Amino acid sequence: MKLSSILKGSVALIAINCCAVMGAHAADLIIEPSSIEKDVIAAPPAVTISLEALALWRWSDDDVVLGYNQTIDDLYTLDDTVDDSVGAGARLGIEFGIGDGWGFGLSGFYAGSSQSGEIGSGTENLSTAYTANYDSDNLEFANSEDAFNMLVDRDWSLAGVDASASYALSDDFKVTFGPSWLRYANSLHTTVYDEENTPYYIDDVNIESTNDLFGAKVGLEGMFAVTDAISFGGRVAVGAYYASQTLDRSYESLGGYDSPFGTNYVDDSATADGFATSVEVSPKVALAVTDNVSLSLGGTFLWINGIDEATEHFGHLASDSSGLAADTPNSTGVSFGGVTLGLAGKF
Repeated sequence: MKLSSILKGSVALIAINCCAVMGAHAADLIIEPSSIEKDVIAAPPAVTISLEALALWRWSDDDVVLGYNQTIDDLYTLDDTVDDSVGAGARLGIEFGIGDGWGFGLSGFYAGSSQSGEIGSGTENLSTAYTANYDSDNLEFANSEDAFNMLVDRDWSLAGVDASASYALSDDFKVTFGPSWLRYANSLHTTVYDEENTPYYIDDVNIESTNDLFGAKVGLEGMFAVTDAISFGGRVAVGAYYASQTLDRSYESLGGYDSPFGTNYVDDSATADGFATSVEVSPKVALAVTDNVSLSLGGTFLWINGIDEATEHFGHLASDSSGLAADTPNSTGVSFGGVTLGLAGKF
């Protein structure tokens, strides 16, 4: 046999073996991805964005006496005059997955409400309760005597921003912690008309209280699968804050008739520092619309202690010709409760 024939046969045999080996490895790559490829395929969505609509009711022990009807010997209180109507708002949140169970999130919300009411005596028999010598057990009606009616406006707003780190304790639970800011602002505005259908002889009172809370919150979140599409869970959190409070008051007597002041308009502002705490409980039910989109329906309860309420300063407003009686922000509590409707997407 010639040498050339032997060489040709050897080259052909080597080529056939190489093709077989390469084909086998190619098949292995298709059937068995590398560990890196497995991590990429199995990696969860890195970003979650959520939007919730809020409906909140507010509860506070701030019922005060606003006026007195001399004819029927009856008191008019704030709760009798103005209802605590629902406040509307929204919450927006975004969370980033970092890895190894860690995440980072930002969230913010706002809700507010405005209510109005009227105290009408029908005749000029109304007196108001603000006086320098205010005593809830011995009320003295020293201003706006023999008035016709009183218009009352009460407003509140609640806003907050959180920046939090999270760590997964298990497949169902994670703990969150980070800085938090809350602002609770509220006001009371009353206008007393001494006579019917006249723009004169009016006492106008405005009291505004603003509470800025700077601190931190820690919470626990969890969701449990009930079915393939429905899960139940929620969030509980507690917070501690430094409270910065501002109280602004003004009194104006239009027409100057029987004004307790030498001038027609006086105002002042006072500040105070304190300590505030919060407790939040927010259960919810989620429905998976797709693998990455879900709808949620939930409830929320928030209690804040260590804030100031504008209504508590109404009775101490008036003084004499020297100006407003001295007053400073107080420390009390307020509660909010309501429902949430949300949409969340994972990307």
